[in-house]
Amino acid sequence: MKNIKALVSIIICVAIVLWLIRLVLPWVFATIHLAAYLLILAVLVLLVFYLYRKVMPKL
Repeated sequence: MKNIKALVSIIICVAIVLWLIRLVLPWVFATIHLAAYLLILAVLVLLVFYLYRKVMPKL
C-alpha cells in the first residue's frame, strides 16, 4: 500500500510541476523544447530519487 501511495504522490507532483511550467513558462514549450524536456526530466529524476529515499527503508 505504501508503494501505491508513493506512486500516486509522484504522479500528482509531476502533474503539478508540468502544469506550473506550462503556465509560467509557455514560451519555453514554444521555442526550446529540448531545454524544457531536459528540465522536466531532471526534476522527475530528482523527485523520484527523493521520494524513493524517503519512502524506502535504508538497506
